[in-house]
Amino acid sequence: MNRHTYPIKNKNYPNAYILLCAGKNRSRKYSKQNNSLLEFDNKSCIEHQIETIRKVEKNPEIIVVGGFDAKKLLNHVSLQNVRFVENPAFESTTSLESFRIGINSSVLCNLFVIHGDVLFNENAIKTKGNKPLVMLNKSVQSSKNVCVAYNGSVVKNLSYGLDIDENVSEWAEMFFIPSDHYQLTKSIANEFKKYHTIYEFINYLNQDVNFLTHWDKKMKIEKIYEKVEL
Repeated sequence: MNRHTYPIKNKNYPNAYILLCAGKNRSRKYSKQNNSLLEFDNKSCIEHQIETIRKVEKNPEIIVVGGFDAKKLLNHVSLQNVRFVENPAFESTTSLESFRIGINSSVLCNLFVIHGDVLFNENAIKTKGNKPLVMLNKSVQSSKNVCVAYNGSVVKNLSYGLDIDENVSEWAEMFFIPSDHYQLTKSIANEFKKYHTIYEFINYLNQDVNFLTHWDKKMKIEKIYEKVEL
């Protein structure tokens, strides 16, 4: 264990996972398909996600938030023993609204939030702690996506347009909220404007909870559309 990872100390609360799966792929070829249903190695992205989570935990609480192509997504996960909730305003809102719906469907817990188009291995979610965490993707040398600026392990802010260097890495589109900060996070999520982005929400929340970065060399993070031929 390195100095920037922490074992979970509060064992009284379960771990829950919110998978944000309401959006669609922006590629013209896949514009009529939900990101989470894109396939790699004969499995959809969401199947890979659920499988990886269950390698780490035997009976996890998994909440899938759908929107675009919700019926197809629901049919796809109906036998996976997950909870499915829907963001009916997915076309006019961001993934922050999906997160708000997801956290309102959960109970007090240690909470992992993961975008629905991200492939990850067990190390990305295995060694978390009692600190709020933002996961990094250090496998890329440049990025047009949201990046994280940090000082040591302390998160400064998330933003587009940041050049990757020793203090800036791409955001892995995953974050962790321990149970100690669950109620505060839920309250702020319900007050935040729906049109704001989820990384803006993290920046705002960071003023109160003080996120740390999480990354280790065994982590693997990839976007599903990087694994399929677009």
